[in-house]
Amino acid sequence: MYLSIYPPFTLDLGADTNLCEVVAVFLNTYEPHALDYLWQDHSTNATYYVYEDGEYWVRVSHPCKNQNG
Repeated sequence: MYLSIYPPFTLDLGADTNLCEVVAVFLNTYEPHALDYLWQDHSTNATYYVYEDGEYWVRVSHPCKNQNG
């Protein structure tokens, strides 16, 4: 017997991106069953605006498994 409660959970922040000084990049990691989100700067929203170059990551806690992106 095969039972699936949640659809498969994958996290993709997209490809590396070059920024223009006047344009932000919007990262959206919303997952309807997520328990919480933790970004590299300790913010906890599902979304994140990037205004400057750097390395960005998010940890999404999920009831079935965790994902890092």
